[in-house]
Amino acid sequence: MMNQLNLFITPVWWEFIELDNEKMYKKIKEFETKTETTYKSNLGGFQSATDRWDMMNEDDTFQPLRDRILYNIKEMNFKAKSFEYARMWCNINRKGDWNMLHAHGHYDFSGVYYVKAPEDSGNFIVRDPRPAAITSEYMTESFNGGEVVRIAPEVGKLVIFPSYLDHMVEPSKSDDERVSISFNIKAIVWWKQVSENNYSY
Repeated sequence: MMNQLNLFITPVWWEFIELDNEKMYKKIKEFETKTETTYKSNLGGFQSATDRWDMMNEDDTFQPLRDRILYNIKEMNFKAKSFEYARMWCNINRKGDWNMLHAHGHYDFSGVYYVKAPEDSGNFIVRDPRPAAITSEYMTESFNGGEVVRIAPEVGKLVIFPSYLDHMVEPSKSDDERVSISFNIKAIVWWKQVSENNYSY
């Protein structure tokens, strides 16, 4: 029997956290009434501008979520000195609204937090990031090439994933709103300095 080495694993992290979702929901609805929606991957629904990370400093509504996101990324023990910049935006999907397949390649970490998640409001889908693995029927069947994984939205669920990972949101079948907060984060790394320091990566 030959030895097996599993390479190129792509992690996705998630947890449930207790936050004041009602307070965040009210603030997001306020954003919707005061600002126009932006259209990027979203087909229908409301999506705020991506500068909300700074705007959300106006009060403490979103601070616990911001703190938890940064805490988790630091705890993952990646070699990040600090975070260069971040983007955060709000989403409201109603019946029939969805998000096309896309990635956030200019960032390092992306994620979503569910403020409100009724049943049948559309799964979050991530796709196998190995494009060459779907070039043949054998690879597709033997190595799960092109596999998609569905993650159900649930209130209080925080999901973090590498920004290069292709993802989308299924069309909502619910008569109620699904409300979420998405984010992108760019990290600053300690580069290896052989001559002066003992940093490694």
